[in-house]
Amino acid sequence: MTATTNGSDIQVFEQPASSATVVTTLSAQTEHLQPRTLLIIDTQPGWLHALLPIRPNGSTGWVRESDVTLGSTPFEITISLSQHHLWLTKAGAPVLDAGVAIGKSQTPTPLGRFYVTDPVDLTSEPNGAYGAFALGLSGYSEELKKFRGGPGQIAIHGGAYDSMLGTDVSNGCVRMLNDNVLPIAQQVPLGTPVRIAA
Repeated sequence: MTATTNGSDIQVFEQPASSATVVTTLSAQTEHLQPRTLLIIDTQPGWLHALLPIRPNGSTGWVRESDVTLGSTPFEITISLSQHHLWLTKAGAPVLDAGVAIGKSQTPTPLGRFYVTDPVDLTSEPNGAYGAFALGLSGYSEELKKFRGGPGQIAIHGGAYDSMLGTDVSNGCVRMLNDNVLPIAQQVPLGTPVRIAA
């Protein structure tokens, strides 16, 4: 289940109660001007337990159901770092699988459960550092607090070439061939779960 802002900032509570401590307030739009969307991991009447796009990775909190619009996605992305491989499934059925490059030892790709927050269309400059498309995720590098002026957010992005696949060369992102990242980007909505495993 996913939850998207109704157009206002979203208050996040420590517990499912209005009297609980507010742990953070999420802006209505992401840094890349996407509507704020969260992955929901549990529910209680009137409340949603959300995986948060903040540090540390894996942070959770409760949001009021009335503050968001519920949605869903049949897609899921799974990445195996040891296999240097990514799988996209739709309702459990395979859609695409592809080799990837991952973070080097100094800036490893973080493990855990994340979701798509920021699809960034770069098809006008497909040969740039991030390739033809970048799918920003809810997770962050555990080594880089800042990167190229940003907060060290991790992404699945294009820009890899064949000889790079199967290697540990990135600053924490998952790199793919443009030909593979584009069909993923064209299908998966905001909030699509991404599981990164060892």
